[in-house]
Formats: sequence, C-alpha cells, structure tokens
Amino acid sequence: MSDAAFSVRRFMLAGVTLLAAGIGGTATAVATTQGVAALDGYACAQVDPELFTRQNWSDGGDPFGIPFIEWDRTTFEALKRRMTACATDANRRRTVMMLRYIDDQPYGRQAQVTGQVEALRAKQVVAVDREVELREAVRLAEADPDLSSRRTRVAEIDRRLARGGIPSALELDLRARLDPIRSALADQDSKNVAANAAALAQQRTEAANRAEEQRKLALQQAPERQADAQRQQAATQRQQAELEAREEAERVKADQAYAQRASGLPAPVRSFLEKNPQFKPMTAREDLLQLLTAVDAVGYDLETCRGSLEGYQSDWTEAQRRYGLVQQVLLTYHGVTAANLAAGAKARRQTWTTSGAAGGLRANIILMRQACAQALNLSTGLAEFSR
Repeated sequence: MSDAAFSVRRFMLAGVTLLAAGIGGTATAVATTQGVAALDGYACAQVDPELFTRQNWSDGGDPFGIPFIEWDRTTFEALKRRMTACATDANRRRTVMMLRYIDDQPYGRQAQVTGQVEALRAKQVVAVDREVELREAVRLAEADPDLSSRRTRVAEIDRRLARGGIPSALELDLRARLDPIRSALADQDSKNVAANAAALAQQRTEAANRAEEQRKLALQQAPERQADAQRQQAATQRQQAELEAREEAERVKADQAYAQRASGLPAPVRSFLEKNPQFKPMTAREDLLQLLTAVDAVGYDLETCRGSLEGYQSDWTEAQRRYGLVQQVLLTYHGVTAANLAAGAKARRQTWTTSGAAGGLRANIILMRQACAQALNLSTGLAEFSR
C-alpha cells in the first residue's frame, strides 16, 4: 500500500473511531447518512421483520446491505422507523415483537451490535495507530545517519514485528522497506571488518618493521656493546686483582708484624690470632672492638639469666673468658689502653641499664630462657674461641 493510500485509509478509520467515542468524524458521519438514506428508501419487503435475524451481524457482514461497522444508534433508529412505517395489519404483531427484540435495552440486540461495532472501531484505530507508529519508526530508521542508532531502531522494529498481531500485508510491506536498511548495515559491517583487518595488518607491518630496525641496530651496536662488556670485564678483573693484591699485601704485612711481636705475646693471644688471622692487621682494631661489645652483651644477658634462673653458670664463665681474651688481644697486640677499654665497658653498661634490657628479659621467663640458651652461640659464630 502506498503512503498516500495509507493516509486516506487511516483518515477514514480514525473518523469512524472518533464518532464511536462521541466526538464525531466526517467519514463515519457520511457513512451513517448514506446508511440512513438507504434504509429510508428501502421497499417494505426489504425491511420485513423476519429478515432481521437472517442478517450477518458480525465483522465482515453487511446487514440490510449496510457494512456492519456503520451500524450505530442512528442507523438502528432509521431501521426501526422504516419497519414501523411498513407495518401492516398482517405483520403488525411480528413488527412489534421484532422492535422489542431490537430495542436499545441493556441486553437488546441493538445494544449488543453497537457494543461490538464500538469495540471493532476501537480495535481498528489501535491497528491504524500501530501501523502509523511502525511506518514512522521505519521512516526514522531509513533517515537516521548514525549507523549504531539505525541498527538499534531496526532491532526494535523487529521485536515489535515478532510479537505478532500485525496484518500480514502491513508486515510484508514493512519488511520490504527494512530489507534495504539491513543490506546497508551489512555492507557497512563488511566495510568495517575490512577496515579493521587492514588497520590490524598495518599495525603488524609497522611492528615487524620496527622489530627489523631494532634487529639491524642491535647488529650494528653489537661490536660496540661487546667491546664495552670486555672493557667492563677487564676493569672489574683489574679492580679485583688490585683488591686481592692489597689484601695480600696487608696480610703479608700483618703476618710480618705479628711474627715480629709473636714471641712477646701471651700464649692465649697468639692462639686466638693464629685461629682468627683476620684480626692480625692493625686495621682490624675496630672489628675487634665490635667483637668485644658483642661478647660483653652475651655476658650481660647470661648474668641476668644466672641471677634469675638456675644454671647458666658455665655459660657465663665461658662468656667472661672470651671477653677477657678479646680485651687481652686489644691490650697487648693492638695497643688499646686499659683506660679506653674500661670507659667503653662503663658506657655500655649504662646504656643497657637505661634501656631496661635486663628488666625486659625478667618480664618474660619464656623469652629469657630462649635468649639465655642461645646467648653463647651468638659469639661463637663471630670468632674462633676454642682453647
């Protein structure tokens, strides 16, 4: 159906519905007038009461030659007037009975038919409105320049068509108009796929070109990098050799110094230095002072344990021996004065007392037992103290 023909048809159907709603419409008014005129001009034989029940009072029927949808109250009144006018002595009783049958009572035939007609007109208006909406939706989809929006519009129209309730002719017409839109969408999708594939291929080509350029650059720079690596390796080896040479020189110097002084050292000092040659160089004095602090701390902890728990006497005695041995090495070999050693010991004791280290141990017996059991081993790992 063309848009012009559709518009005319919608106009006529809309008019019928407006009249049924009490508003009135040109098309229905004309139809009613024509129906009334036709009834007024009928011969009496054409409106015989017995003919009423033989009519097709349903959608698609044309009772008394008038389309079913035109049978409103005015048309019925014209029929009843014509029947009354045509009544004779022979059919007067039948006419009265038929008029009562037709009469506009809640359950009369006229009320039934006009109710059906009003429902039919309303249904037709809904159908027309739906048709208008669908055609407008298709028109908007055809005119929409945005691909994504057009696709959304077509999908919505498809959903409405899938729900059914649309005349076949209208659905075929709408589908025919949607086909070019779908084809355009499919063509655009194909173009997009091709464009995306081309872009991806271009990206891969560019990535391959960059990789090739990097490979060539790496080949060009390989000799330089290799030379740099060799220079760095040579420098590292040279530094290592120099370090080892210095350490060897210091060791030799320390051994010579130790050899010159060994005869005058106490036997325990000589034994300790021979078992711990790292303390022979004069530069090891600070390391020995740190060792002295560590051994003194072990003794301090064991003294706390010995005062609070049973045992630990032998560990404490060994800690005191080790402390005295390190002091003796510092005094006789490294030249640290007794006054300096005493000052260091006093400062350490003050620090430990102020920090509350002993109180912290006594506050937790389990922690104190663990600390005391491991205390002597802490200094054992720092130097060789065997007799």
